[in-house]
Amino acid sequence: MSCYTAISLINEGSNFNKSITAKLRNSKGNSYFLNFTGDYGLAIVLLTVGVRIVLLPMSFKQRKSMQHQQKLAVKMQEIKEKYKENKDKFDEEVN
Repeated sequence: MSCYTAISLINEGSNFNKSITAKLRNSKGNSYFLNFTGDYGLAIVLLTVGVRIVLLPMSFKQRKSMQHQQKLAVKMQEIKEKYKENKDKFDEEVN
């Protein structure tokens, strides 16, 4: 690799970093946290924590639903074993 290629790669990287910084600076959601904290790292952490707090009720509901499905799966397996030879009786028991 020539010296010119290495320097051009470094310059491209810095342009890339500048464009990402400009996008972060111009985004509306992050600009509130950035103005509040004055630090990009802390602004990103606060934004992440805020999003997680907003999504927390859905996470609890999902976990509760998954536990309910697991309990139903056990009951379904028991019914399937009980009526494995009589398909009509199995369908009647399930519905």
